[in-house]
Amino acid sequence: MQIRQITFTGLNSVEASAIYPFGNKKGIEVGVGYGWASIHPSRYDNWEFKLPLIFLGYKRGKITLKGKYIFIIAKDYGKVSGSIPGEGKGNGYNLALGYKINKYINFILSLGGGSYLAKEYYPNQTSEYNVNMCFNGIGISLNYVFNLKGGGK
Repeated sequence: MQIRQITFTGLNSVEASAIYPFGNKKGIEVGVGYGWASIHPSRYDNWEFKLPLIFLGYKRGKITLKGKYIFIIAKDYGKVSGSIPGEGKGNGYNLALGYKINKYINFILSLGGGSYLAKEYYPNQTSEYNVNMCFNGIGISLNYVFNLKGGGK
C-alpha cells in the first residue's frame, strides 16, 4: 500500500452558521458548510472533491476561532485520455483563525489535514492506496450577515 500527498492550491467553500451571543461581543458559532475543488496531479488525473463539513466556533470581538470536521468524497471519472476511473472516501479536520478586517471581509489562517482511501479501477484489478491531504492556507473570506427577525420574547 503506497501513500500519496495532496496539497490543494484552490479550495472553494460556502458556510452557514448561527451565533449564540454572550454579550461583550462574545459568542458561540455552530454551522455547516460545503467545499469543492479539482486537482490535477498529472495530465492523466482529474480528481474532483466534495467536502461537506460541520463546525463549531468561538467569537470574541474581531477574532473568530473555528474547528471543522470535514467529510472527504473524491472522484476521478476517467474522462481524461489515459486516466483511470477512481473514487475515495475519508475525513479530515481544520482549525481556522479569523480576523475581521471590516463588516464583510475576514483574514483567515487555516491549518488542518485529512486522508482518504483511494480506489482506482483497472481492467484486471482494483488498486487501493491512502492519500493524505493538507488543508493549510492563508486567505480572505467574504461574509454577509443575515439578521433574522422573530423568535420568542
